[in-house]
Amino acid sequence: VHKSLLVRDSASGRFTVHELLRQMAAEKLLAMGQAATPLHQLAVTTLERLYAQNLPPHYSELAEHAEQAQLTDKASIYLKLAGDAARDGYQNSLALDYYSRALALTPQAAGDARFALRMARQAIYHLLGRRPEQAAELTALAELSSRLGDPRNSIEVLVAQARYLETISDYATAVATAQEAAQRAESMAATDLHSMSRLIWGQALWRLGDLDGAHDQLGRALAAVQTISDSLTEATILRSLGIVFEFQWKYAEAATYYERSLAICRREGNRQGEVGNLNNLGVVAFYQGDLGGAQRYLAEALPLRRLLGDRRGEGHGLHNLGVLSATWGDYARSQRYAEQSLIIFREVGDRWGEADALHHLGSLLVMQADYGQALALYQAALTLAQAIGYQRCTALARCSLGHLAREQQQPDVAKAHYRAALAGARQHNFSGYALEALAGLAVVVLGQGESLQAQRLVSETLAALDTEAFGQANEPFRIYDDCYRVLQTTGDQRATPLVAQAHQHLQQRAALITDEALRHSYLYGVPIHRALVAAFAAAVAAIVT
Repeated sequence: VHKSLLVRDSASGRFTVHELLRQMAAEKLLAMGQAATPLHQLAVTTLERLYAQNLPPHYSELAEHAEQAQLTDKASIYLKLAGDAARDGYQNSLALDYYSRALALTPQAAGDARFALRMARQAIYHLLGRRPEQAAELTALAELSSRLGDPRNSIEVLVAQARYLETISDYATAVATAQEAAQRAESMAATDLHSMSRLIWGQALWRLGDLDGAHDQLGRALAAVQTISDSLTEATILRSLGIVFEFQWKYAEAATYYERSLAICRREGNRQGEVGNLNNLGVVAFYQGDLGGAQRYLAEALPLRRLLGDRRGEGHGLHNLGVLSATWGDYARSQRYAEQSLIIFREVGDRWGEADALHHLGSLLVMQADYGQALALYQAALTLAQAIGYQRCTALARCSLGHLAREQQQPDVAKAHYRAALAGARQHNFSGYALEALAGLAVVVLGQGESLQAQRLVSETLAALDTEAFGQANEPFRIYDDCYRVLQTTGDQRATPLVAQAHQHLQQRAALITDEALRHSYLYGVPIHRALVAAFAAAVAAIVT
């Protein structure tokens, strides 16, 4: 045998025959009318003997040879192991292929093995956002679990179903399913499944806006998981608690939980958890006004999402980058991100993300004065948000519809939207959105000749405009701009101090952007920011003269 057809194993120092020679031999046997099965059987035996101390790197090769050798039992085992290795290496399509081939070789009588293979397949369908295949797999798992009669299997199916339901924004059903899973798991002391059930229960509750309920369930999940030292699930729970704090506008607490979760994920090599925390830290930095920090976190997270094959996560990463790009006036880039995210959200069935993307695209079209299309997008976002109980987006869409009606010179329509936004924002403690609606309403009533009412609304707005409320607003500097317009038009002496305060706040946020070009774009590429800079300059000039 020529040396080019030999492969040396660096660990053992032994030489083995190159795969090419095996293929040539198999082809020769076939040409002679003889089966290659014995050759593949020999390959399996040889590989098992040579690499007995280190089989994992050779699972795929063993699986291929065992399959060709018609060693059904071994082939099924090695295909499952090869699938696990491919999954852990983020080769999701390859993992699905291995699992499917293993399932085809696994007899119906081997119910537990078939259950494990189907569960592994549905987990990858979940990650890839292939909802029809995931739904079909979950149906098959439920039927198989019923036949097997294993109570643990049935709880595992409920947990997977609850996760699926939360992902497709069916939050009420997700809560009910997770609750049933938690009760069953607790009754049989299955702590791992109990903690996972309460985790999903809490996630669905915060989506519904029940933040106190979510905090309670996640706290119970954390207490349970810490009794069994399941660090990866613990990291997921910590991250979910961070999200609850974020939705309560408690950004410092949220960041603390994200950092704790991130440390665990990095220690354990959990890339999926790592990238999720990077994304969340980017969102918190954004809300705290640290746009440079937000960009660093989000830019690091997106390629990792793609590497992992996490389609839903990729959609949220694109959406967040789109919102960030718009914040400093790069509207073309923002629109590209938004359009990509909308495609993904629809592909993976994430209606929550779809509502956010529709709203953001609407705001970008307002910037282009395409009011008709913007109106359609805002209304679509509102309808979808209401359908899934997404209160935050509902209030935001109402407020944006009010802004749009103002642009279209429809004061009565604007007032109706602002009042609806105000009511919803106050009911659900969205104080930033409430102030946006209140300030917008002041501009509208001023235009209708109600100067005193406009001033009263501005006074109410400014009295509540603290740092926390400002950080919660969708367009925080619009609040300043609207209030300044009213005060300046009515000759109110508070106008100049207010525009000075707005300018100082704007410059403070701009100072956090280290990139000079982005900082300039933030100040002068965003119409409201540019207007405030100009208004401050005019106010200073008026004082000097």
